[in-house]
Amino acid sequence: TDEGVQDLRNASVEMLLKHESVREEIPLRWLRFFAALILFGKESTEPMVSIKNARLMVKTACLLKADEDPNDVLRFYHHLGHIYWEERDPELSEQVIINLHWLITAISAFFVPQNASEQGSPRGKFRELFDKGVLQETLADEMWQIYFKSGDGQTPVTLATNKTEYKYVLRLMQKFSFSWEFECHHKRIAESHNNMPHA
Repeated sequence: TDEGVQDLRNASVEMLLKHESVREEIPLRWLRFFAALILFGKESTEPMVSIKNARLMVKTACLLKADEDPNDVLRFYHHLGHIYWEERDPELSEQVIINLHWLITAISAFFVPQNASEQGSPRGKFRELFDKGVLQETLADEMWQIYFKSGDGQTPVTLATNKTEYKYVLRLMQKFSFSWEFECHHKRIAESHNNMPHA
């Protein structure tokens, strides 16, 4: 009914107004950054940009005035969930994630071994990962390269082509306790999840 629709609309507005970013008054020019994000996604395959380039994108798209801080725009879009920026983490703050779907996929690279069955997992090099949740750094490198293939969908990428992204994802996983790092005879990454499925 019309009354039911109105009640739903009012409830939706009330819920939205509880969100800090929705209550915040912003210049309409800031909305141009959303269009810039869409355009960037169409024209580039890069999942992240440096904070320097992100600020430049904001200044160009939003026509910021001299007294306006591009970081305010980045925070606003981060809170809305359109980008991901770990502003307060010194190891992550220098990069801004533009493609959030990529970030989820990237983290999955270490939780979904693409060739585990081919290697006879949980035996062989995947055994320690499946049995103990411990991931050797060399295996982490390999899993990343297998998961992210080149444009033909077949040729594994090299770490040299996306080393920044690789280090970012590992650091982010440690930050949120998906994994932690420790030293032994060989450098290893111990993953915090204990429910890895056995083959």
